[in-house]
This record gives sequence, C-alpha cells and structure tokens, in this order.
Amino acid sequence: MTQVKTVDKTEQEKIEALAKHLDCSIDEAINSMEDYSVYTDQEADEAVYNYIKESVCFFRSDFIAAHAEVEEEVIKKLQELHENSNEAIRSLIKDFDHFVDDAICADGRGHFIASYDHEENCEFINGTDYYIYRNN
Repeated sequence: MTQVKTVDKTEQEKIEALAKHLDCSIDEAINSMEDYSVYTDQEADEAVYNYIKESVCFFRSDFIAAHAEVEEEVIKKLQELHENSNEAIRSLIKDFDHFVDDAICADGRGHFIASYDHEENCEFINGTDYYIYRNN
C-alpha cells in the first residue's frame, strides 16, 4: 500500500508561492524546497529572531555597544572568544527585541536568513504574503 503524504493548507500555499516566485510547476517547486525557506510574516520574524539570538557575537562591536551597558572595548574582548561569547554578549544587551528590530531595519530580514543571496522575496497567495529566502 502506498502512503500519500498530506500537506496542510499553509504548506500547500508555500509551495504555490515558491512555484510562482520561480515561475515553475508545483512539482519543480517541491523539488526546490530544500534550497529555499518559505515563511509567513510571523514565521520570518521568528526565524530572524532566532538567527540573531544565536549569532549576536558576530555583529559589529559598535552596533552591540549601542544596545548594551558596556563599552565597545569590552564587547571586542568578548568577541575574541567567538561563539563562546554569544550568551555573554546577548546578556549585556538592554532590550534584545529592540536590538533585533534595529538589525532588521539596518539590513533587512533577508540579510540574516537568506544565506545564498541575502534577499527577501514575497509572493501573495490566497490573501497571505509568503516570504521566500534562498538558502543554497
């Protein structure tokens, strides 16, 4: 007996959005899904928040210092520890939500979650905007 994978409405619309974006068939879009992330607006906000949360140690020291209660030189010293400093640096930021908002305003969500080209693309399907990011 063959199992048929069921796809919920949102997942189907994400595939349709990718097909529209790539100007290809649904089957071709399904085959391309591993190279792209397709999110609703809220999902894209969550993805960028999580990305920034896990990579804050790689931000420019002056940007971090503008949001922290310590001097930039302290941030630079912590950054010498690379990934090991991430949690410590994040704890110094006064308002992390504001930090994320400022980062998005400066560079856009695509900069953080579209590892291939740093672009954010949008397709409108059945009353919903779907945001498309190329990963590979």
